Amino acid sequence: MKGKTMSLTIGTLEKAKGIGVCILPAKEATARTKKSSSKKRILNALEQRGGLSIEDELRRRGVSSEKGSVHILSITGESPLLGIIVGFWSDSSQPGASEDRLHPESSDEQSRWGFVRRLAIAASKQAKEWKAGDIAVHASVFQNDAVKESQVFYETLLLSQYAFDRYQDLPKKRRKGVSAPRVLFEKIKGLTLKHLSQVEGKVSGVNFARDLVNTPAGDLGPYDLARQAQSLRSGGSLQVKTLKVSELEKKKMNGILSVGRASKKPPAFITLRYQPTSQKRKKFPVIGLVGKGVTFDSGGLSIKTGTGMETMKCDMAGAAAVLGVFHALRSLRLPIEVRGYVPTAENMIHGNALRPGDVIQMMSGKTVEVLNTDAEGRLLLADALHYASKDGCDIIIDLATLTGACVVALGEECAGLYANNSELKGRLLCASGAAGERLWHMPLLQNYKKLLQSPIADIKNIGSRGGGSITAALFLEHFIGDVLWAHLDIAGPAFTTSGDEAGIKGGTGFGVRTILAYIEQLVSE
Repeated sequence: MKGKTMSLTIGTLEKAKGIGVCILPAKEATARTKKSSSKKRILNALEQRGGLSIEDELRRRGVSSEKGSVHILSITGESPLLGIIVGFWSDSSQPGASEDRLHPESSDEQSRWGFVRRLAIAASKQAKEWKAGDIAVHASVFQNDAVKESQVFYETLLLSQYAFDRYQDLPKKRRKGVSAPRVLFEKIKGLTLKHLSQVEGKVSGVNFARDLVNTPAGDLGPYDLARQAQSLRSGGSLQVKTLKVSELEKKKMNGILSVGRASKKPPAFITLRYQPTSQKRKKFPVIGLVGKGVTFDSGGLSIKTGTGMETMKCDMAGAAAVLGVFHALRSLRLPIEVRGYVPTAENMIHGNALRPGDVIQMMSGKTVEVLNTDAEGRLLLADALHYASKDGCDIIIDLATLTGACVVALGEECAGLYANNSELKGRLLCASGAAGERLWHMPLLQNYKKLLQSPIADIKNIGSRGGGSITAALFLEHFIGDVLWAHLDIAGPAFTTSGDEAGIKGGTGFGVRTILAYIEQLVSE
């Protein structure tokens, strides 16, 4: 189920019933502001609605006013407000974008935008807990770039309303009683409903990807994924094609065929093309997005443990992210051509399964000795990357839940970024900072290619135990030619069993917002 639709209003907060959100100067700035009239204006509207002095209440509770802290004040009595979310931030702070550009690999937690996201998550959680009808957002929340910060706030609210309950037998009364709160933004110079409605297209793309990842593999095989891609066709702006087994055989896409040959659900290769009507697209590079689409990964004959298979419906999260981007592009209508490539298969076990020791000749002509059938994603991607590199793309970005080694290195909240171009690397790091998705630059150590040398084939599909994420990226590099390329290993953040910051478990849609932010950067220059 996609996130619930929120109604939007920009104007007065006088009719707010539910939760108020505001910020105050942080402790470090308090001495400079000295209870100025501007500071009083920040408090007046919500204090009147809440029937209390926010500062007195904070003082009474001994609340810390350190920069970046967020606190929840519940209200009792006759007030129409149930509570107030109070955050602290220095008035002299710089916008998050500047921080991200200066320190693109730094944590988003200390950035201005990260702070705004935490305010929104706190408001969303309390709105659910208190069944609040309204979330009233005071102008004080947006201090540097009101338009961008309001979009970040609203995006976070929408994302945190997501739920996947398709397989739950919820009572009809409960279904009818579930509704999203109304969001009231105080009137701010330059902020319009159009700015906020643009966010909804992005969030719909993220939630589309989440739904795909959360769908059990029994209901989402390779052809089901292809049908989902076909559903994205909208007028003449988006074209979708699916290559089936016979066409894969003609094109000698043996990486895809070998991984999928043991499943009763045949493999496929999905291509998408977004072509804007605007002639401005001619000055922009053609972007190619490649997404790993293993709809279920048993490990093949190099079989996983039972526990290791429990979440393997998520092994197509890279493909889901690519489809999520195209879902969003339909409404954003950005003036740049984007092409998508989704190799999809189910890695199963049968009498004709791919065996350790087999040699495959890939679409590129390169031969690969397969020593581990659980390192199958790179075999699909190899054919797709070669195809994309010959299909007129200027820049190729692939997203894949590729290696457990990357999870060991970076944990479950950060993806690894490999790139063969420093400018592309920098742009993606900045985009990830703007999107609130954590990326960390990883090294393409060329001397590690010796670890992929095979005695009987051109290369083998695994290296040594150490540096497994690096050797996987180096394997992919063999198939991209001279095209600018980046690889995002999203194995950690693509799926969460413990819950994200908003407490939502399952698919996260990781990568959709980063790619969209990257594309927006290109077209805005």
